[in-house]
Amino acid sequence: MLILTEASKETARQRAEDIRQRVKGLEVRHLDMALGPLTVSLGVAIHPAHGRTRMEILAAADAALHKAKEGGRNKAVIAEISPR
Repeated sequence: MLILTEASKETARQRAEDIRQRVKGLEVRHLDMALGPLTVSLGVAIHPAHGRTRMEILAAADAALHKAKEGGRNKAVIAEISPR
């Protein structure tokens, strides 16, 4: 979990994409063997658009993460606006 206080939706999206790109560029080795390319899927949720409580925001981010994984992985997905 990464908490960006006072970040806009666009700033959070850019940060998630930056993290995704940086992970993609890592070379991880174990027992002197390269493990191959790494990918990361990210779910992004913003307060209060995606929830008003910690649990609502976490649930929205988790749902967005699952959409990223279902959509082919290695992507950042912004949560859908929660109905009021």
